[in-house]
Amino acid sequence: MDVYSSYEYLHRLPNALNQRELIGISKEERKVISTLLADAYCATYRTTKQTRLRLAMILKVMGAVIFLLEDRRGIKERLWTRAEKLLAGHAILGPLFINNNMYSYTVEDWYVFHQYIRKAVKEYQDIMPYYEKYVMKKGDKRKSRKELLEKVGNYSYHAGKVIAL
Repeated sequence: MDVYSSYEYLHRLPNALNQRELIGISKEERKVISTLLADAYCATYRTTKQTRLRLAMILKVMGAVIFLLEDRRGIKERLWTRAEKLLAGHAILGPLFINNNMYSYTVEDWYVFHQYIRKAVKEYQDIMPYYEKYVMKKGDKRKSRKELLEKVGNYSYHAGKVIAL
């Protein structure tokens, strides 16, 4: 997906992008982002408490993680995948390495994925007026929120199909 997205929208392959530069943020930005993430995390998962400092540390470590995952020639990926296949029987983390490998993509997979992207863009365009109405509304937002949630529906993240609760 990263190869597809970077080539389709940036007209460059992942190795042509400086990954660490893309996630570089200042100390103030890190503080704001970690505060927002901590608040959102604690509101969503009430049983676990995530502190701002812990999330700030995670954001700071991201540069080092990207450095470890960068694999311009695909050597790290090949070695790691072989070790995983030997130990676990299948590759789990191998595809996380940042390189230009397409893994198991075929021309047909590429075409189908492209169709799904186009379909998703159209669906988001249909939802946007409801979202704008909800965000721009002053006062009581219950009606516009209900309309937005009805329009969004209940989609499975992985399959994109409506699921029943």
